[in-house]
Amino acid sequence: MAIFFDADLANDANMLHHTVRNHGEMSRVVDRAEIDILNRFSIRIGVNSYRVELEGYNDATPANSNALLMAAIKRSVADVASYRLRYLDRDSSLQKERLGDYEADRGTASGTLNVSWPESWDKELTGFYSERAPLFHV
Repeated sequence: MAIFFDADLANDANMLHHTVRNHGEMSRVVDRAEIDILNRFSIRIGVNSYRVELEGYNDATPANSNALLMAAIKRSVADVASYRLRYLDRDSSLQKERLGDYEADRGTASGTLNVSWPESWDKELTGFYSERAPLFHV
């Protein structure tokens, strides 16, 4: 279940593209989009430990993160999920090839899509990138 985006809430669902708001795979794709976005900003800090490198993100309790960051993540999830759901519906013959886990017997997608990200998918998060130490060349 997603932390920042709840597809069952009308306000969140209305952030999605109008053509996918009632899609049968919406909750799975939304959950996967949120995980993928957070993974893109995560760094390993231990054997099985990661830290999200976004200013204002609370690793201990993500639901207590900065309100502006949470809103930006929510908008990013809506953009990525909308893109992926529209892509899923474009060509049914491509679904079997492009879905990470395709359950052929039930004809549903697991929500993991092997598609590229929409253009400028991270535009909402650019103000929250953590500053990193500069790289020096020898």
